[in-house]
Amino acid sequence: MKRDLFIVLLSVAHVMVAASVQWNKIKSDGGDGLGGHYLRVDYRLESPQTILRSGSLSLGLESTPLNGKEFSVFCAVVNAWFAGAWAEAYYGDVVYRESFRGEGPYFMRSDEDDFSGYPITMTGNSDFYLMFACTEMGDNGHLRDDAVYGWVSFHIAEDGALSILESAYDADGGPMIVGGGSAIPEPSNALLLLAGCAALILKRRRG
Repeated sequence: MKRDLFIVLLSVAHVMVAASVQWNKIKSDGGDGLGGHYLRVDYRLESPQTILRSGSLSLGLESTPLNGKEFSVFCAVVNAWFAGAWAEAYYGDVVYRESFRGEGPYFMRSDEDDFSGYPITMTGNSDFYLMFACTEMGDNGHLRDDAVYGWVSFHIAEDGALSILESAYDADGGPMIVGGGSAIPEPSNALLLLAGCAALILKRRRG
């Protein structure tokens, strides 16, 4: 019984600590001379453990002035090789498969046959988050299981100029916390949790 319990806990530990977070690798590659109100992200994901046919992030952000200090921020263009979705997010949100189920609304959603999205309204001189899933689309229009999840924080200046602040994604396809790292516990915390579970199970059996 103890051996079986150890094997189960070891397997769970492997799943819990299997995260390869890539920090601040997603950057702008320029705006094709369109000025600071246009920001393009076109980045090939490093995902050695995840098989993706089109593992390339793509997002062309553009801002246009509204009334006062507000701007409409929308996706102006997307790379044809990108399959997946971007959505508005907030600090502390968890990014995983369930975050992208259903019809949205999405800041941008793209597959081989369709591209759609909606604008968000931002105030100048503020920061905002977008979370993403980069994958293939299944036959039912849902994301496949081999997605890579992550987030990017942006800044919009008083004049509407856009820039990237920070980013992170899990190359192993695990869930992420917006503004932070993996949603899977760190190895030390995971092992403490497993040790507690093992002790509780053994105590119950002895009782």
